[in-house]
Amino acid sequence: MMAVPGCTAGWRAVSLCCSGTSTTSTATVNWTTAGGPYTITVTATNTCGSKTATLAVNVLGSVANVSATASPNPACAGGTLALTGAGNNVTTWSWSGPAGFTAATQNASRPNLTVAHSGAYTLTASNSCNSLTSTVNVTVNDIPQTVTASASPNPACVGNAIQLTGSAQNATSWSWSGPNSFTAATQNASVPNAQTNAAGTYTL
Repeated sequence: MMAVPGCTAGWRAVSLCCSGTSTTSTATVNWTTAGGPYTITVTATNTCGSKTATLAVNVLGSVANVSATASPNPACAGGTLALTGAGNNVTTWSWSGPAGFTAATQNASRPNLTVAHSGAYTLTASNSCNSLTSTVNVTVNDIPQTVTASASPNPACVGNAIQLTGSAQNATSWSWSGPNSFTAATQNASVPNAQTNAAGTYTL
């Protein structure tokens, strides 16, 4: 019997008589090293002679180090979400996600995003030995709608503070610009001690 790398084997006796009848031969192999193909050779012998059989075996390692990532995250409505899977010894990939999303590839994409596509995206990585999962949570933000900007008082008097007020649906950040290099990064802003050169257009 040829030595088998990375395993130990226990064999039951094999008996072949001259008439060709036989009992069943079995081997138990405890693999410790993934890879292959490994070759197993068994020789059955009796007083009439011997016969040899060989078997090539590929050994899979267990699925390990599975991870799932999404980009961009947070994402914007109307955009495309890229899902990336990683793992060792994987032969089968499966994604599931909100609103019935599924894919059977290591990496997947979801175009035409909506807010309803926010949620958990789960990757299942498998081979014939085992399977592992990894989940990434995705947020899809809607495009800002109904943006308005107002100033009070308007017109203002020299020395007044001008209050700038912003409003919008689905906004997550704000940016004001105006005369004299005025900027602000808040929804509402103020121009203190306004002078005549503060007159002009303020954009939100």
